[in-house]
Amino acid sequence: MWALLGVVMFSFSLPLTKVAVRGFDPFLTATGRAVIAGVLAAPLLAVRRVALPPRRDLMPLLVTMLGAVFGWPILLALALERTTSAHAAVIAAFMPLTTALIAVLRTHERVSWQFWAAACAGTAAVVAFALSRGGAGGGDLFADLLVACAVVASSWCYVEGASVTRSMPGWQVISWVVVLALPLTVPASIAISWWTRGSYHPGGHEWASLAALGVSSMYVGFFA
Repeated sequence: MWALLGVVMFSFSLPLTKVAVRGFDPFLTATGRAVIAGVLAAPLLAVRRVALPPRRDLMPLLVTMLGAVFGWPILLALALERTTSAHAAVIAAFMPLTTALIAVLRTHERVSWQFWAAACAGTAAVVAFALSRGGAGGGDLFADLLVACAVVASSWCYVEGASVTRSMPGWQVISWVVVLALPLTVPASIAISWWTRGSYHPGGHEWASLAALGVSSMYVGFFA
């Protein structure tokens, strides 16, 4: 049930990002949502008096940060400037299978053929459903490449982040990821906002989408 809840919360990433890029620079949608998540995470870590992560976990946390804070959000936002969220969803449907492949390569776990059969069947079902709903239209090759790279970045960060849960709870992993990213995401957001001033005019829907991305897709979804 927790996994299902996480999938549901993450499923809003594509349509919310599509709305957000109508009023924000695509790079700002990535750094901005990470700032929102970091602002939520910092006081939670302080109130719970969570100790600093051990040195051995810093590299996996850094890799998770690169994928979750920068890779997936930036690449997805750039792609959704050129294509529809329905089209991007067709490629993003491969993310569970990609994550499983990377997990096997990264952890050397042995899984049964039944697992791969179920994973491939599930992926095929999702892709077929997306195509039946018109998801094949509205894209271009460059946008498809961006989404494919975003899927790999996200899958890799999931696996790296999961490896850290051996020494700390999952909510602490994502909390440290977004907090450690604040020295980068805050100045980047300020600089992008200044650089693109006058070029974008976000309204209520765009602000609400960005806030939802920061709270749900960038933070609370990882708790599940």
